[in-house]
Amino acid sequence: MDHAAPPAESVWHPPSFFLRFARNRAALAGALVLGVLVGAALFASSVGGASPRAMGEIPLTPPDRAHLFGTDDLGRDIWTGVLHGARVSLFVGVVAATTSGIIGVLMGSIAGYYG
Repeated sequence: MDHAAPPAESVWHPPSFFLRFARNRAALAGALVLGVLVGAALFASSVGGASPRAMGEIPLTPPDRAHLFGTDDLGRDIWTGVLHGARVSLFVGVVAATTSGIIGVLMGSIAGYYG
């Protein structure tokens, strides 16, 4: 009687991956921080307030309730500038990762086909 072992479950099998991820507190904390940053960048207009180019009344103010990071030498809110700048950084990161993934898949496919 042949007792074949059940096939080994992949590390990336979705149920086991998410269960292991949910048990890891550091991974959950990192995912939460990343989610908050991405959400703040996506909704920068409603979170940050005015345009990052809007001139304020008083330049070089220290951080307070109205300006979380203070203002620069032209009176612009630094917090709003950081949030709007995060949009650009996230877009560049996504485009770079997507482009490198496409190039890697193409090169790997060609190398696998031709040996």
